Amino acid sequence: MEQHTTYAAVVGHTLRDFREKGGFDQHAMAKKLGITQPSWSRIERGDVAISIEQLSKIADALSLQPNAIIKKADDSASALRGLNVQVDDDRTKTAKGSDGKLLVAAALGAIIAYALSSR
Repeated sequence: MEQHTTYAAVVGHTLRDFREKGGFDQHAMAKKLGITQPSWSRIERGDVAISIEQLSKIADALSLQPNAIIKKADDSASALRGLNVQVDDDRTKTAKGSDGKLLVAAALGAIIAYALSSR
């Protein structure tokens, strides 16, 4: 069975890990950005892709440079590809409800946690 995720999901997991490392819960992060907590949750899940402007605002809220977020997401996506997980750039290509979805999320979380801990 081929496993899939999206780049938006990789970015979302990266943002979640940076948020948690910064000591913010979802409500506090959403408030810093002027959005609702459910909107932030959708970003973290990769249900919506963020714009360049949103990336800049999020990076500022986390006291990061936008390229640091993209670098960690790119590193995680490369690591997933190394585990034979297809990282799609369009969520419509990724089968929703696939059996491997939870496994991919767990692998992604572990990879991002490792990448962040090696900073």
